Order: sequence, then C-alpha cells, then structure tokens
Amino acid sequence: MGRNGFQLCSTRANFQVYIDSARRFGEIAGKAGADVMIANHTATDGTITKLPLVAKRKPGEPHPYVSTKDTAKRYMKVAEECATAAMLRVK
Repeated sequence: MGRNGFQLCSTRANFQVYIDSARRFGEIAGKAGADVMIANHTATDGTITKLPLVAKRKPGEPHPYVSTKDTAKRYMKVAEECATAAMLRVK
C-alpha cells in the first residue's frame, strides 16, 4: 500500500487498484491478527512519541506500538473509504 496522500496519477483505474489493495491488505492483516500499525512517515504513526517509550519500557508494560486488532482493521477500512471518495471525485 502506501501513499495515503494519493499523489498517484488520479485516474479511476489507479484508485481502484489502491482500493483493491487496501481491501486485500486488510483481509490479510485481519487473518494474521495484526494489532500494530507502522507507517513509513514517523509523524503519522506516532513514532516520534512512541520510540522513546519503547526504549524505557519495562518487562510487562504495554508496548507503545501495540493497539488492537480492531484498530488495525479500521485503519485499512478508512484507507479504502478515503480512496473510494477520492475516486468518486475523478471525472
């Protein structure tokens, strides 16, 4: 996936590929039980805040990157829905 800012060439076909990828990735992540979202931009996944917490984390304390399976699933659904909305704006 990636490029959730949609800097891709804005054609319906490109958005459909993105939508299909978001659905597929969401299904794979769901089946795998994913509960962590890590982005390629540290500002978007909270890495700037979370990484120092990882360094100070003691055994048994919650991991700053781990959220819930539902959060990961919703993240991919939002990506799919945003791409769908963007596609509908393309003439």
